[in-house]
Amino acid sequence: MLVVIPATGKITFWQTISNNVILGLIKQKCNTVHGSIPGMMSGEFVTGLLNAEPSGFIITLSTGRVAHLTIMDAHGKASLNIRFLDLANRATSGGIFGGLRNVFSGASWRRNIAAANGGRSTQRGQREVIIATSSGLIEVWDIHWNNGSGLKTRMDATLEINRALKDKGLNSENGSLASVQVLDFAIKNNSKRSNDAERDLSLWVLFSVSGETISYFVVDLTFPENIPEAGRVFKIDYEGQLQDSADSTPKIYVPRPGKSAFIVFKNATVLVSLIPVEDSTKDGTPEFQDLVRLRDRDNFVVIGSTLDDCGDEHRRDCCVLVIQNYGLVHLSSLRLKTEVAQDIQLTTKLRLEQIVFFENAKDNPINFHHYKELSSKPRLEEAILNITDEILHSSSMYISSIAASLEHQMTMRSNALQALAKYIRNNHVELSYSIRWQLLWNAEKMAASKAIWALYNDLKKKYPEKDLYLGHLIETMGEKFKSSAKEGDGPEDPIRHWFIYDTWQMEHIIPWIMNGIRVAYNKPQSVTRDFIDKVWQASEISLAALETAFSFRRENAHLYGIDDISLALKSPQCAELSEFWTSLDVNYDETENLLDTELNTCIQWMRQLSLSGRTDAEDSPAKALEKNLSRQFAVFSQIYKERRQLCAVSEDRQVQNDGKLLEKAHRERRKPQLYKMAAIGHLEEAVTLAENFHDMTALVELMVEVHDKIDQKHPQKAVDRAIPGPREEAVKQWRSRIDSYFTRYGEPWADAFFTRQITAGQPAMLLIMREYKDDVTRFLRKTPGYGKLSWMNEVLGERNYDNAAKILTELATQHETNLWSKRVELALAKLSTLAARETQTGMQVNLSCFEDETELATIQESVYDNLPHLNEAIDESARLQIANDQFANVSVQSKPALRETLQRALAKLVTRCPVQGDELADLLTLMDPIPAAGLPEENEVAGHEFSLALRALNLSGSIKEDGAYRENLEKIVWRRCMIRDDWERISATAGKTDDEVEADIRSTALFKTIVDYTNGECLLIFLQNKCIRQLTYDSSSQGLASTVSRTTFTDPPTFLTEWMFHISWSPGCSPSNAATYRQSLTTRTVC
Repeated sequence: MLVVIPATGKITFWQTISNNVILGLIKQKCNTVHGSIPGMMSGEFVTGLLNAEPSGFIITLSTGRVAHLTIMDAHGKASLNIRFLDLANRATSGGIFGGLRNVFSGASWRRNIAAANGGRSTQRGQREVIIATSSGLIEVWDIHWNNGSGLKTRMDATLEINRALKDKGLNSENGSLASVQVLDFAIKNNSKRSNDAERDLSLWVLFSVSGETISYFVVDLTFPENIPEAGRVFKIDYEGQLQDSADSTPKIYVPRPGKSAFIVFKNATVLVSLIPVEDSTKDGTPEFQDLVRLRDRDNFVVIGSTLDDCGDEHRRDCCVLVIQNYGLVHLSSLRLKTEVAQDIQLTTKLRLEQIVFFENAKDNPINFHHYKELSSKPRLEEAILNITDEILHSSSMYISSIAASLEHQMTMRSNALQALAKYIRNNHVELSYSIRWQLLWNAEKMAASKAIWALYNDLKKKYPEKDLYLGHLIETMGEKFKSSAKEGDGPEDPIRHWFIYDTWQMEHIIPWIMNGIRVAYNKPQSVTRDFIDKVWQASEISLAALETAFSFRRENAHLYGIDDISLALKSPQCAELSEFWTSLDVNYDETENLLDTELNTCIQWMRQLSLSGRTDAEDSPAKALEKNLSRQFAVFSQIYKERRQLCAVSEDRQVQNDGKLLEKAHRERRKPQLYKMAAIGHLEEAVTLAENFHDMTALVELMVEVHDKIDQKHPQKAVDRAIPGPREEAVKQWRSRIDSYFTRYGEPWADAFFTRQITAGQPAMLLIMREYKDDVTRFLRKTPGYGKLSWMNEVLGERNYDNAAKILTELATQHETNLWSKRVELALAKLSTLAARETQTGMQVNLSCFEDETELATIQESVYDNLPHLNEAIDESARLQIANDQFANVSVQSKPALRETLQRALAKLVTRCPVQGDELADLLTLMDPIPAAGLPEENEVAGHEFSLALRALNLSGSIKEDGAYRENLEKIVWRRCMIRDDWERISATAGKTDDEVEADIRSTALFKTIVDYTNGECLLIFLQNKCIRQLTYDSSSQGLASTVSRTTFTDPPTFLTEWMFHISWSPGCSPSNAATYRQSLTTRTVC
């Protein structure tokens, strides 16, 4: 072993010891020779040591001098002899005088030696040495171990290098020859031979070109007949600063058979393909280059390198690096089976896989983030999806599908997914919104799969002989939901096979958890411990999958660029997403079925134990299943929220409607589920769940159950209430919780709580709960159905008589269903209004509305009282039948729409339900005439139907507010009035006396209506806006005095069907207190 100290030039040679570390342990004499380089100048140091055996060693110095060192003398003994290579071909012997002679000889030895390599050896003890200077000079020396050395040839390759650069369009930026600097070279091993003894020198030369940046090139130099000739030249895909120190100068290594080269820099190594490619790029870049850059943050730098000529067992090109702060690194090139251009390209996927699978390896010295392949957004997005898919399928070349520890294999896959996510976040990779969610879902599936396997592994360790439910589940799963085993997958193991290859379809295991129970135990008549155990295992699998997925989503969403708004599914972008794998329709249904199965199983088991008088151990499967109920509720609720919110943000109206139906159905089904949970002894857990779900109706019922439990545990006794006991303390805590709910939940809780009091038959409780007075008032005011209770609260609690009157008025006119109650409520409303006037000075009170509504109710009662035969019926159904038979036959015959309107009005009338003004008008004008019984003055309705109808319209407050609506209704009343009688029969006066004609006219509905409204006033009849007749009612003769102003009224039927007919009270003829009244009728309309 030979050691040279660079700074001092001291040399030590061990002839027989191969391992100097154990030198002190060997008790034998060692042949050690010491020496030094003669004539070293101040500041001069050794820059390189070349093994040039069999002719010795070559030592290069910083000043450009080259020394030849031999280690044997002529007799074969160890001896150090040093000679400097002299350009004048003079042997320079050792010794101080020889060294001084060389120093002052004036020889041009000062130069910057870039590299020195051993060439061919043609005879014993001889070898060629090629020396290259940084300026481009190439020297070939012939050295012999005892015959000195001689310069064979000296060539300048600078001009040829610049010419090659220019031809390729890669010349230096400033065109200066000084900018080209040779750094290193390697001898080509496939040089052409001219004969057996001679061959042309052929080199791979590494050089740099300086400009704004430093570029590195490799050129193929040959020297036919000692004339430099440049061949292929290409640029190295690396830029950096030129390293001046000898130990950091870039090196080139070309291993046999010369198909590739390693370019070693201080902080990187480039693997270059030297195989000629027909379609090489225009700029001279080779078809393949791979750059391995060291990480800067840990101060990793290459301090030594060499070529590993032995290679590995696969005969790959290898290089060894010595890295500071790390150690030895062995680099080898991967030789592909094919050399098709597209097959040897470095893809974005390959670069990304290096980051995913190797960056986080322990003490990794390599930086994988600088590659240009990672800058293509479309390819990067595609690569990310492909890598994720391969990880879930275990099809990646970096993931073994056959592993002794499945947990370790799944952990490696999980770590790879996490590394990919961190890369996306740290490098701000732009991905679409849907792809970010897809990546998160894939990671969730991996985490859920890992959790299920951990559960299975633990149960198998605890119960090694038991057939676990997971095996049954995977066995019964449909073939399309799991992949088939392939040749080479290893021993048959369906469970491991599913976890290795089917993680990507994790969503299918959720519904099959329940389906496996359904297949094996379809509605057992009685619950057994084995069945409970299987249900418990199914629950554990469901919770392991879903809880882990939801937890992973919450904790890692930010890693995938998903903010809190998107995580809550409130972002409009969520409409772009497909269904979440955790909340598919079938997953929602089967998870709910599993929850119901757990609840029903616990209840049935509890009943069986109760009937048998047995008790269950705390560690029994039933107890374990009960403990899972709260978690199962929470998971199912999360699935529901997810599905409901996705429906809400959808742009599809049908999907939105489906979400509303889902919400309604979920709330209805959740209540009995909570009640079942309370029934099996988990009341407090049920209360907590109801609180979390904000299910106020269920929470109220559960709190009532809590109060009942207090009554059962602490029966009320006649004790001294001044001394609080356990019951009083429990009730106090219960009331405190009720108070907290009013503060915590506000109006929703108050509504549910007060509604429960009313439905339980305790409405009076609302009036005595003075501590919740404001909540009670708000609740009653917004609920019209509780108007009776509301006005009591306004009077007793709020002392607001005016509001009480308004509530009663609204109740009586819009919501009341009993006529008698309506009259009472109107009276109370009037009374409240008067009370409000007394309490509020200057308040204007209008009592006419109460009087009008009361009169409307009186008309309705009068109509009912004057309908014959109704009181003879035995019940309301019979009365309604009689009314329809007697009064819904003639007028509405062949008019089904009007018949239906009349029947509805008769139904209200018979049942004594308040009738609105327009309904009463329809009833009076559509029903058949009431037969007159007795004297006319004894029947308040018969013959006065139309005048009462007009009066009803005038009394109805809602109709009076809408003038257009009221006018149209009055037109209808007059139209029906005019067509009620048979005018053809009345106009047929042949053979009739005047009294008979007058009697016929007086019997018409139109005459009676006019009589009811004229009452001695003057009536004008208009035809086409011209007055044709003036009628005056003579109360003494009960007849009409007529004054014809234009024509006689000879053909009423034709008149009614062909002309516009106007009736108007003449303001000049009417009494002073008569109101102007005008009615327009169009008799063409058929009623």
